[in-house]
Amino acid sequence: MTDVCKGIYAPIFQSPVTNNLSMFSLNLIKRFLKKNDGNVELPVARRLDDNVVYWIFPKRVNMSCRTAQMFDYIVTKFTAKVPANAPKDVINANKEMILDLHEISALFKMSMHSTRELVIETINNLQNIKIEQLNISVRGRNKKPEDATVWKSVILQGVGCSVDESSIKNSKIKVILGDKLAEYLPSASIMPYSVALFSIKTTKFPNAYALGKHLNVLYKMNFYKPRRNIVSVAELVDVAPDIPKRETLNVIGGLRQRIIRPFIRDMNALVDYGVIKCWYFIDNVTNERFEGDMDSLDYDKFINMKVYFDFIDFPMKEESLFEGAEVELINADGKRMKLVPLKK
Repeated sequence: MTDVCKGIYAPIFQSPVTNNLSMFSLNLIKRFLKKNDGNVELPVARRLDDNVVYWIFPKRVNMSCRTAQMFDYIVTKFTAKVPANAPKDVINANKEMILDLHEISALFKMSMHSTRELVIETINNLQNIKIEQLNISVRGRNKKPEDATVWKSVILQGVGCSVDESSIKNSKIKVILGDKLAEYLPSASIMPYSVALFSIKTTKFPNAYALGKHLNVLYKMNFYKPRRNIVSVAELVDVAPDIPKRETLNVIGGLRQRIIRPFIRDMNALVDYGVIKCWYFIDNVTNERFEGDMDSLDYDKFINMKVYFDFIDFPMKEESLFEGAEVELINADGKRMKLVPLKK
């Protein structure tokens, strides 16, 4: 599979808030819905300052990895316009954005008809998903619930105003980031985001986007460490939205069919789509590349191994992300697009 986005990166504000939407599957949300009468609140990250980030999903949300992809696409557009630690007036002037469906079609490798359906569905989802950051304690003293909220925001403004075909004008659509989310993002660090992640067909490879995004984050965070491209299998399995927990499967064949094979399939997809250059298992006993038979790999061996991975021409200087040459893309309907700023 050849991909024009291979080895191309866009700047994206990266933080616990932006990292984890891809971890949530519709099945996971439905399991929580059965236990709750109201909205579903899922904690995704605990930090050293006792802050916890919650994603709040309404009862009716068609959550999918496509929604996470669209969220990240919107954040890349915002990051390209707003500098780190920008003042409030700059943020307010840029939180409203016009999305070009031709560009989305080219990046997501979809026809314009499918792109219109995607945009309508995912923007409606993002208008109804909320984020809340809570501080659960202050040096051991419990806070009152009403004092615990650091900030709370919808992802996109427009709650109660459904997006439909009439919202799209000349293949463009307007979106507005939630006020508090827009104010928060410029305080985050900037990460090179592999643009090839957008093109992953998440219906065919339902874990690939979350796996690729997690590897992208790890690689950036650990770039100057000697083990920047090594991660445990258990950590990757934990972020894969379509891989069930081991305790829910009690048949040996089920472990291989539902956990091991989907993991290998979707990691291979990251290479095929040009997100990463290569990957392989590292044996937990020898610490060497695992050369055994993948089809006979048992779960205990699998879950205790590590993964080696590498990215293609990963840029580390933030300014290079904003100085790259224009990249020409051709969408599924043959329209040529210029995509900037990017680094090749």
